[in-house]
Amino acid sequence: MNANNGIISQLSQYSVPATIDRFAAILEVKGITVFARIRSTG
Repeated sequence: MNANNGIISQLSQYSVPATIDRFAAILEVKGITVFARIRSTG
């Protein structure tokens, strides 16, 4: 971790929606419930 308050940034080869879908799928396989998604534009 760096001095960014524990936030880690990682570039993705996928679009934002695809990255979020992939990340959510990984979390759900691990038994972590995704209960909200916040849309971001910009």
